Amino acid sequence: MKTEKWIYWIIAIAILIRIPLLFLNPITMWTDPSFRYLPNTYDVLEGDFRFYTPPLLMILNAFPTIFLDGFLLELTWKLIPFIFFILSILVFMQILKIIELKKESKIFLLCLFLFNVYSILMSTSIMLEMPTLFFTLFLFYIFEKNEKADLKLFFLIAITTALLLYSKQTGYFILAGFFVYIFFKKMDGKQKKLILIALILGLLLNAPWMIKNKILYDTVLEKDVSNISGISQVIDFNANYPNLIIEIFHLFYRIPFLNQLNYGGFLFFLSRIYYFSFVIISILLSWTILIGVAKFGREYGKYILMILPVFLFVSWITFLFDKHWTVDFGRYMFSFYFLFFFFGMKYIENLNKAYLRKFFYGVVILSCIFSVATSYAMSYEFHQKDSGIKDVGKFILDKKGEFFSNDHYTKHALIFYSGKEILPLENKIQCGSGTLVHSNLKYEVYLKENNYSICGG
Repeated sequence: MKTEKWIYWIIAIAILIRIPLLFLNPITMWTDPSFRYLPNTYDVLEGDFRFYTPPLLMILNAFPTIFLDGFLLELTWKLIPFIFFILSILVFMQILKIIELKKESKIFLLCLFLFNVYSILMSTSIMLEMPTLFFTLFLFYIFEKNEKADLKLFFLIAITTALLLYSKQTGYFILAGFFVYIFFKKMDGKQKKLILIALILGLLLNAPWMIKNKILYDTVLEKDVSNISGISQVIDFNANYPNLIIEIFHLFYRIPFLNQLNYGGFLFFLSRIYYFSFVIISILLSWTILIGVAKFGREYGKYILMILPVFLFVSWITFLFDKHWTVDFGRYMFSFYFLFFFFGMKYIENLNKAYLRKFFYGVVILSCIFSVATSYAMSYEFHQKDSGIKDVGKFILDKKGEFFSNDHYTKHALIFYSGKEILPLENKIQCGSGTLVHSNLKYEVYLKENNYSICGG
């Protein structure tokens, strides 16, 4: 079968895999939609832009909110990232034509691009990653294609840069990567200056949002990191850092942690086979990436320079600021996953032994299969939790008192669904203390002295 036919079949399968997830994934999937994106969508409808999150997705979400409600509105909200996913495929197909890989490697790179867990889940849930990915890929394609920068291309780069920055806070570090990339790229001096000016213009177009955030929140990034004044601690290389690296490895591929696979009987046995198989496959894939960077990093150093600002920022906040940020390590790097995988494919296609190439291409296929299975398992788990939260929300709707939750995700989803104030559990309120007044498959609600504790999640 010709390469082009393989590509079209792979893309068709990727789209078909995502269609059920558009219906299965709840709108509260992850914490951010119920915590920020959906409440901010309603803020946009009221003309209130005081929130700090880049507003592009919320503005797009606001349009269907005017005309639709219920299931159709929720589906439309999820379709917006899905449309950006389709647009990203179109751009990536153009990137495949110019990227320096053999035909068979391009097919496997496309597979990794389409079938990693983040790609599957972020394209079917209300998150900022897909718009960010699209604008990142579009800028990458423009710069790699090396077209002569005329006035039309100048404004296209500026507008795309501005939209990238209005998509997600990580866009500032992606932009920094593009600045470094263009600065070191071999090209005509006038062309280089024109492109750098276009990037600066894009940054200036985002200036009103940065100024607003600086005035209201004293930051242009996350409020959570607005109070950083230098490095909060030094690396001491104690036992926590190896554990942190292991955690990042799991989250980069979204491998569930072993303690999350709480099954009994035969499912216990199957879950262990699944876990260790996924870990081994991911280690082998990581090996190809690391060796690929070591062997071809000098030749393709421009790609490493492009990734570096985002990587350094995420590493800094993870290792030196707050170790809880490990959960976002993969999400923040997601826009450049295709470059990580590029180095892996470069290593594989240059192996001398045909059987080794076939072996590692087999690893890629298995990684894609495990990623699809993991995506569906995570979607089902989120769906179950969301159903439980909706049930609890209905129960507490007419109740009076104070409400507490022991789970961050549950807390914000309940606030969104019920409109009630949900407080974090304090020492005086313990899960399981008091009278059990309501329960479902995922949650139990206890009442003690007019305090409702919502346990589970």
